[in-house]
Amino acid sequence: MGPEHVGRGIDIVYDVGGFTRFFEGNKEKYWADYEEPLTAFLQPEQLREVTEGLLKRDYAESGERGILGENYLRVVRAVWR
Repeated sequence: MGPEHVGRGIDIVYDVGGFTRFFEGNKEKYWADYEEPLTAFLQPEQLREVTEGLLKRDYAESGERGILGENYLRVVRAVWR
């Protein structure tokens, strides 16, 4: 797996408290072992920080663009005809 197979989540959570309670009560259903509850979500104005973080980790521009949305476009174009 590499950056060409990753995309940032774009879900909208209106009831963060309910989501957190559901997640905490169902941890066995998830593959990841999170150390902290998922109570913070990425806001649109934080995308610049995400982009800067990817660049600081030496992702190529194409990998960065893929993670930020172009990977989704590639999959959609291949699947939805």
